[in-house]
Amino acid sequence: MYIYTEMGILIDRIDYSDLALKYGKPVCISENGSVLIFRKGNDDPEFHLIYIHLDKLEYIESINIKTKIDSYFKNDMD
Repeated sequence: MYIYTEMGILIDRIDYSDLALKYGKPVCISENGSVLIFRKGNDDPEFHLIYIHLDKLEYIESINIKTKIDSYFKNDMD
C-alpha cells in the first residue's frame, strides 16, 4: 500500500503481506478511509477489521457474520 501527501508526493510504502496471509484480501474500505475490511473469500462468513495508521496497519477484530445473524434470530425468537 502506498501513502501519498495531498500534493501527490509518495511518503511511505506499507507491506501487508503478513496480514493478507492471515486474514485474506482487502475487499472494502470505510467511508473515511481509516478501516479496511479483509476477507479470505466470498464463501467465508468471517470479516476482519484492520485500522490504517500512517506507518502501519493494525488488526482490530474479526466478526463472524453467520454467528451474529444466528444469534440475533435466536434471541429474537425467544
